[in-house]
Amino acid sequence: MRHLQVGMAFFGVLALCSVARPTLAVDGSSAVDYERLQRWRYDTRPIPVPEGGLRFSKDVASWELETGNFRLAEPTTGGVVTGLLFEGEGRYRMEVPDPVELAQLRRLTGDFELERIDEPFTRMVLRFSDPVLIGPFAVVGSQGVNIYRPHRLARQRHEHWLGLHRHDADSRIIATRSIAGAEYLRADVKTADGWLTFEFDSERHEEIHLDRFHSTYSFLESWVSLDRAEHRTAGGRPRPYLGATLDIEHLDVVARLVKTGKDPGTSESARATLLGELSTTLTLRARRPGLRALQLYLHPMARVERVSSGGRELAFLRDHIGGRSRSRDNRLYDASLVVLFDRPLAAGERRRITFDYELEITNYLPGRLWYPTLESGFVAPSDLYTASLEVTTREDYEIRAMGRRVGETVERGRRTARWEIERPAKMISLSVSRKSREWSGGGEGVPEVVVFSPPPGHDPENRMARMGEEIRASLAYFQRLFEQPLPAERIYATVVQAAHGQAFDGLLHLGEFAAFRERSGPIDVFLAHEVAHQWWGHLVGWSSYRDQWLSEGLAQYSALMYLESE
Repeated sequence: MRHLQVGMAFFGVLALCSVARPTLAVDGSSAVDYERLQRWRYDTRPIPVPEGGLRFSKDVASWELETGNFRLAEPTTGGVVTGLLFEGEGRYRMEVPDPVELAQLRRLTGDFELERIDEPFTRMVLRFSDPVLIGPFAVVGSQGVNIYRPHRLARQRHEHWLGLHRHDADSRIIATRSIAGAEYLRADVKTADGWLTFEFDSERHEEIHLDRFHSTYSFLESWVSLDRAEHRTAGGRPRPYLGATLDIEHLDVVARLVKTGKDPGTSESARATLLGELSTTLTLRARRPGLRALQLYLHPMARVERVSSGGRELAFLRDHIGGRSRSRDNRLYDASLVVLFDRPLAAGERRRITFDYELEITNYLPGRLWYPTLESGFVAPSDLYTASLEVTTREDYEIRAMGRRVGETVERGRRTARWEIERPAKMISLSVSRKSREWSGGGEGVPEVVVFSPPPGHDPENRMARMGEEIRASLAYFQRLFEQPLPAERIYATVVQAAHGQAFDGLLHLGEFAAFRERSGPIDVFLAHEVAHQWWGHLVGWSSYRDQWLSEGLAQYSALMYLESE
């Protein structure tokens, strides 16, 4: 087991500025520390802000505690303080060196002459991975034995972060402290206009974020995103994406989609869900030495039972959000999933990590949500991987996926299909359907189009044929327009029990309305938009998340060009 070790001196004064970065010992237990941090316990005796106030800063931001009191969080098992609560009068200031971000901030605040953020605040919840981050100053501490109890303000803010932001600060602190040289700081301040949250996370693509929670409409506004000082250009703009600390190289998926789920069908085809039993193995390669923790993201309704490597179980951290309140679905978890390695990884080392979990699905697996990934929203341009899929369903179900089908067997009422995705892809998916129907058509130098669908109501053959012909026509148009044929021999157009569409390499998810309703201009644009993503998004990608919108913009523009050409 492991624990966090730190040397700290308590002589009536807690000298935060002089604390050396602790090391993570092999025999410690980060899981124990995680449970302790999630109690959100603080010293019952407040410490008054000394005359003249206290000030600390991080990159572009600074905080000044002018008058009032603060409390220190209960330390970890190794004596490391990772939190501070403040109530009184303070000042938060932040420069915005990026002119594009500053223009966006002016639009969001409505102040078109704004040059910087300069806001008084009355309360602050501060979390940090290392006390050094809030130096340099000395805090006058209390004598004797400290008494720690849960604090109402801390609980309110952490529950808010978890429930609405889907953010677990405690797991981020544990993960950060397990990575050499990593830093994490989160400062939530109460201003006259609501809560402002500054976050510095050295493991994120752009390390600095500023968010504001819009209390009137109950949603989070992303106000500012910046690179840290050493990564910004002279003009304040972000530098090109440097890549994640680990690469996912391959997925091996074994999925059993046999049991009926708990949720009733709510779509037009009104089918109940399937309880997916999944075992997904990631082949990872470390980009830098010394990694002891892995920050991943997984569907919040997935219940993880086990994480292992080489037959040995690994500790993982994940907050059970739904278990905290009767007002939430008890099956809801935080999307964040932190895995703690049993030893540090060497640079270039490959590691296979297996995740066993359950997830209810309808008739498809949603891209990049159903298996653990490195990013929650942004798909990194270098994050490409191959995959193998082994999917078992009931005998009356059919399976369609990306890549190449390499085998299928039917035994004892169960159908098992195997697929290989040999061309590296940004995201992996498949679709299943009971009593499915299929239409195919090709020719004219375009890939074969296969429409795969549950029975689409009245006149199914003609409806599927019309949809297939529309997709084939848009493929032919785009190949002529872009003068770039697709590498795929076949495009699967799968009708899913949903109200959206999503494009994968050689596979389309198309909401039921596209198959169950009559053809119209909006539906034709929807189909062409998803087809256009075979070029904009898969053949041509983005260099950073700031360019990712181009994929949607060019796909929609291409779809409108196709509609105009008809």
